[in-house]
Amino acid sequence: EDGEIFVIENGGTATPDNAEADNIFTLNGGLPEGDFTMQISAKLETKTGEESVWIGLREDDDNYIAAQLYAHTKGCGTALYLHVESSRTFAEGEKPAVTQFTSNLFDGPLLDNICSDGPRAIADEALVALFEEGFDLRLTRTGFQYHAGVTLNMPALGDQPAGAYEFATRRLARTENFGQPFFMLGQFKRAGSGESTALFQEMRIEAGQ
Repeated sequence: EDGEIFVIENGGTATPDNAEADNIFTLNGGLPEGDFTMQISAKLETKTGEESVWIGLREDDDNYIAAQLYAHTKGCGTALYLHVESSRTFAEGEKPAVTQFTSNLFDGPLLDNICSDGPRAIADEALVALFEEGFDLRLTRTGFQYHAGVTLNMPALGDQPAGAYEFATRRLARTENFGQPFFMLGQFKRAGSGESTALFQEMRIEAGQ
């Protein structure tokens, strides 16, 4: 509607390594040679506390590289993570080799000590802002290296003023060009039959870093 895609997911099986996932949006072509950044502007409701948004390159369920912003719940509540993941097979019939880096944004970079009352309330505000204010999730290629990045539009978080906050992961190496650009709304198994929703507003791919 109005150029935006509204996605609903349940079942806890929506991941790029699931060949039967039904909400993987794929683009044909449009990938520049050399360095590039692909970005999705989105809004995410963390209804189950087990949601994610992915953007990257995907050939099939064993071969992909992607950035992921995800919510995961344990202990005192839901936290927010930035993740980059590469999956690839080296020989037919072998299990894919997966390499990944993850940053817990509620463990220092954005917030800290969210199991105490004050920070927990602020963390919940930050999660609500994922849908109310939206975010930009990126996968950037520089040479043979890839990293995930995100811009979060946050309300005032304790002593930190309202505004845009940027974070990035460490880099993964991937030498070959492969696959097609994709994005998706993901869900972890613990979401079960719970419903997750996201609004995808714009995807763009730009040459250079």
